[in-house]
Amino acid sequence: MGGARSWVPLVDSSIDIVYARQVLHHAAELERLMSEVARVLRPGGVLMACREHVVDSESQKQAFLNSHPVHRLAGGECLFPSAVPGCDPRQWSFADSPD
Repeated sequence: MGGARSWVPLVDSSIDIVYARQVLHHAAELERLMSEVARVLRPGGVLMACREHVVDSESQKQAFLNSHPVHRLAGGECLFPSAVPGCDPRQWSFADSPD
């Protein structure tokens, strides 16, 4: 599927599940990407994101980037502090669980 970084070429409310493995930390515009995910998910749809890098401070971010072999060669790692709105997985809401 084609697309441009934070733009997903799908119609609104057309997807049941978005699976993002090691994707979110590459988004230069995380809020825009998350808006696109929300746009294409059907009501009650699920975002499954795993293996994301979340840091708690600028020093953690720099330590990670300095030790990351791919980032040293190509760049493109966009770690986000958990304090940025929408970036803390503990604050994300998910589909309601059946009772």
